[in-house]
Amino acid sequence: MSQYVTIPSPLTTANLTTLNTSQAAINTILEAAKVPLTPDQEGALIGVSIKRDSEIDDVNNIFVKNNASLVPKQVNIAIFQQNIATVTTLKQLHAMQLAAADATETIIKAIQHNQILDKRLIISNIEVVAKNDSGAAQQLKDYKEKHNHKKASTSEATEMDIAESGTIKVAKVLTGKPFVNEGTVILTVAKEGGTASEVLKVNPAGSVKIPKGWTIIVVTNLSKTDPGKFSVFLEH
Repeated sequence: MSQYVTIPSPLTTANLTTLNTSQAAINTILEAAKVPLTPDQEGALIGVSIKRDSEIDDVNNIFVKNNASLVPKQVNIAIFQQNIATVTTLKQLHAMQLAAADATETIIKAIQHNQILDKRLIISNIEVVAKNDSGAAQQLKDYKEKHNHKKASTSEATEMDIAESGTIKVAKVLTGKPFVNEGTVILTVAKEGGTASEVLKVNPAGSVKIPKGWTIIVVTNLSKTDPGKFSVFLEH
C-alpha cells in the first residue's frame, strides 16, 4: 500500500495524557482488587455461562428481593446483590477495553505505516544530498551499517534509485531472483524488446521474480511526483 492513511482525528498530547492517566487509575483499582488464584484454583472455578448468568439474576429478582426469609444465613444478601452489579459493570468495562485495544492497535498500525513512508522519503532525499555532502554521507553510512543495510555483493541485491516518471534500463540481471520495490511508488518491470504482456507491476514493498530470459529489463516509475527505489540481483 503506497498511499498515506488518513487519520481522521489525530490524538493530541492532551488526549494521550488523559488516556494514560485514566488507564493508570483503572489499573490501580483493578490490581488492588485482583484475586491471587493459583493455577489449580483457577482450574477448579465454576464456569458461568450466559444461561447461568440469567439464573443468578432470576434468583435475585424472584426470590431474594421478594422474600429475604428464603435466603439461608450463609448467604450475605447485600454482598450477593452487590456482586451482581459488580459483574455487570466489569463485563461492560471488559467490552470497552476490548474495543479500546482494537482501536489502539488500528491507530498504531496506521501511524506506523505513515512513518515508514516518511522514513523512506527522508532516506531517499538524504541519499541525494549525500552525493555532495560528506557529513550527510557519513551519517547515512553509519545509519545503514547500524541497520544492516549492506552494500551489494555477488549474493546480495543491488539497490537503485529512480526519478519521478523515470525509466532505467538494467543489464546483466539474474533471472529467477526477486526484484523488490523498496520505495513508496508503483514501478513496472518489462523485458527489453518484449511484448506488451511482458510487463510486471510492482507495488511498494512488493516483489516479483524475474522471469527466465529477462537479462535486460526496463524499470519505469509510474509516479509523476515522487522518486522510487528498487533492488535487483545482477551478475558480477
